[in-house]
Amino acid sequence: MEKASEELEPFDAKVSRTIQNIIQRFFQQTENSLIYICSDDDQKSKIRHEIFSRWYKYSKYQEDIIKLDNIIKVDIHLTSPQILYTSMMFHKKNTQYEKLISIYNQVEKVLNEDK
Repeated sequence: MEKASEELEPFDAKVSRTIQNIIQRFFQQTENSLIYICSDDDQKSKIRHEIFSRWYKYSKYQEDIIKLDNIIKVDIHLTSPQILYTSMMFHKKNTQYEKLISIYNQVEKVLNEDK
């Protein structure tokens, strides 16, 4: 479905509840983790990133789920680097949390390595 206009959509509580339900079910397995990148197809990745951060800040899942943010600059040999707004989430009881954090912190380096 395509949007009819470029205007910002009004807040939709159903979307927030849907995201919360997905996150809740996903993290019932404490060893699960996820990384997401906010789409920039319409140059709104920063806004999306802020919305997800606001959702997390006010969610009850903050008690059990860690959210780390990383704004990554990827040099794709254009006039300026591409900015990727990313986050990683994992359960506080995840036994591999140190490894996850280490890998997540290396993503920018890996993306910018010469191939």
